[in-house]
Amino acid sequence: MNFDLIVIGAGPAGSTAARTAASRGLKVLLLDKASFPRDKLCAGGLTAKALPLLPQGTLKLSMNAVSQCRISFRDTGRTCLASSPQPCVYMFERRDLDYHLLQTAIAAGAVFRDSTRVVAVDQESGRIETVSGKTNEVLKAPWIIAADGPNSIARRQLLPDDRYCQALCLETVVPWERIDQSIIFNFGSVPDGYGWIFPKGDHASVGIGTSRRHAGRIRSYYRNFLEIENLAYSAAHGFPLAVFSGNKRLTKGRVLFCGDAAHLVDPITGEGLYQAMFSGAAAGQAVTGANPAQTYERAIANNLLGDLKKAATLGRFISGLPAPSFAALEASPKIAAAYIDVISGRKSYAQLMGSGLQGPFRIIGHWIRSGLKPKA
Repeated sequence: MNFDLIVIGAGPAGSTAARTAASRGLKVLLLDKASFPRDKLCAGGLTAKALPLLPQGTLKLSMNAVSQCRISFRDTGRTCLASSPQPCVYMFERRDLDYHLLQTAIAAGAVFRDSTRVVAVDQESGRIETVSGKTNEVLKAPWIIAADGPNSIARRQLLPDDRYCQALCLETVVPWERIDQSIIFNFGSVPDGYGWIFPKGDHASVGIGTSRRHAGRIRSYYRNFLEIENLAYSAAHGFPLAVFSGNKRLTKGRVLFCGDAAHLVDPITGEGLYQAMFSGAAAGQAVTGANPAQTYERAIANNLLGDLKKAATLGRFISGLPAPSFAALEASPKIAAAYIDVISGRKSYAQLMGSGLQGPFRIIGHWIRSGLKPKA
């Protein structure tokens, strides 16, 4: 069966790509190995800069609009507070968000098939082979958008040597009886990462993220973080993140990679929803015009890659020197305020680092001038 476009993966990137292309008149097939609605491990925070990418009615699903972050350091009791005059992060359950985005893609005209696993992709001919139950089927389209996550089958087959910088996360959901609905970040308790709490009314998403090299001790870091936050132990589930770590292939022949399959996760925050939806929209629009691959690559380069490179540089500094980085926040609250502007979309990472106060070397200067010693 032939289509104008086949999209692999019906998460935020894939559904956004399918909706964008279908609304422009393309015959779109959207595939996913899961049956929807389905649960998805994710903290569920959608930053304010993603709002222009949302279809109508999406914000009605938000469980909490957060305008305040509490940033702490290990178990020292030291805390920095960053606030925004407007909400900077909107809390969602991924089950609800993804299903809504999928329904808008279907409403735009995309054909959806769930419980369909892709087993082979041929980028030269636009041919893919799927398995649905016991039925094998060959599907064809001039263009394919791969939005099938960090372990993308399309990327593994077409770019087998293109390794990604994998981070690992553990996450659980706990009852939340506290009045405070601020986002909580804790640095220093998890090497090469942080712990988080994302309140969603009467419950919260709680977890930690770290680099793959610390996988052997991730559960001990998780227990330690729960103790620091005075939370009872709750069994957690793990998931990988394809963190941005430099220039990666965004296309291969007739295949465009989006979201986690394109390795576009923010190296500092672990945010992936905004990048997923932006890249999905860019890919869906690119395939409706001339030179889709070049158009898509240009859109990502002009709007995402520069900032992600800056985030990677700053992220290496923060993870390598968490104590002086936190001391800099204490010495200059403007740094935390500026980062809220980044999350909200009012500033870029380039502006954050180039504004004179927030560059890595100036952060060290703040730490030295403050006279604060990083505590063990």
